[in-house]
Amino acid sequence: MKDSPNVLPLSCEAGEGFWWTRRFARQMGEVLASLAGEPQGSEVTDQVQVLNEKLKEEGVAETVEELTANYEEDGVLKVKELDKYVLTKGAWATVMFLYQDFDRVKDDYGPKKVTIRRFQKRDGEYAYRSKFNISSIGQAKMVVDALEKWIAEEEG
Repeated sequence: MKDSPNVLPLSCEAGEGFWWTRRFARQMGEVLASLAGEPQGSEVTDQVQVLNEKLKEEGVAETVEELTANYEEDGVLKVKELDKYVLTKGAWATVMFLYQDFDRVKDDYGPKKVTIRRFQKRDGEYAYRSKFNISSIGQAKMVVDALEKWIAEEEG
């Protein structure tokens, strides 16, 4: 494969790139094949397929149901999703996750935490945009208390 003048070295590590990288990778197979004059299934398009598989492993989601808080690095699940509530769907999705971080020192998962994440759908795929983390039970109780107070006031 190295000796072929039509083969381009392609690589993509997990976490690299932005939403446009995924879109670019999808289009790349056809473009490279046409530029190289090679049909689908050639060495060039095989490399692009490997890149697309790596991007899929990175967590590309096309539906709200596919969105996850799970994060794996070097074969270790660093963030483990325990539960998920979809708060809003559409062009902007809001999802609340219950999760645990992996503690390398203890070789076990730490306390349960909550994160609320916003995702924007572009070109048919959701891209992470922002988050709010609730890092302790005490902080979670304060959020719940405030929400209950405001809801009670609104309902009269």
